Amino acid sequence: MKTVFGMVLVCGLVLGGCKNKEEAETGSGEPPKAAKAGEPGKDAPKTDEASAIDTPEKRLARWKECWAHFTSKNNDEFKACYAANTEMGMVDAVPPMVAKSPDEAGKIASVFQTGFPDYKATPQVILVNGNTIASIRHITGTNSGELMGMPATGKTTGMFEAQLTEFDADGKISRDRHWSDQMSLMKQLGVLPEEAAARSAGVIDKGWDQTFA
Repeated sequence: MKTVFGMVLVCGLVLGGCKNKEEAETGSGEPPKAAKAGEPGKDAPKTDEASAIDTPEKRLARWKECWAHFTSKNNDEFKACYAANTEMGMVDAVPPMVAKSPDEAGKIASVFQTGFPDYKATPQVILVNGNTIASIRHITGTNSGELMGMPATGKTTGMFEAQLTEFDADGKISRDRHWSDQMSLMKQLGVLPEEAAARSAGVIDKGWDQTFA
């Protein structure tokens, strides 16, 4: 419980001024003006400027798209989400897991894709503010493959994870940090004593509302 509330606190502190989608939209309130001669109409092909990832809504859509690539194991597209000088990693992970390039981010992704081929992340809370997205996700999967040198256990796991993602001016992920309940994960895999994470069993197949109702 403390771990999850810690996740909420991280999101709240970073995004205290978070705005929802409606608040993030801006407009003058004036009716649209007809295009002048020589100007592109509404049906004209999008320009690079029009298609840029330059609003909170577009960044959220891109964030969802990137994690869909992760889940579908489309790692070339997943790596393309990250800036050349990105910083991505699992906070306080044992062993340390930090990526400083798109290729390294792809290698970290492969660790979990191999260990949990049916990996699924279901967002429970998503907060968007400017170029930053904070979320709490319910992670599930069956450990049917090797995980960081450990043989597959065949066990089904579930845990909560907080994620904080920052986009740069080019719409690439410049920083991506993850806080996971690793104690519960290790307990569920059977590599920790029973008392180390006694609360973990209920997280396997329950989401946010069911676990903390």
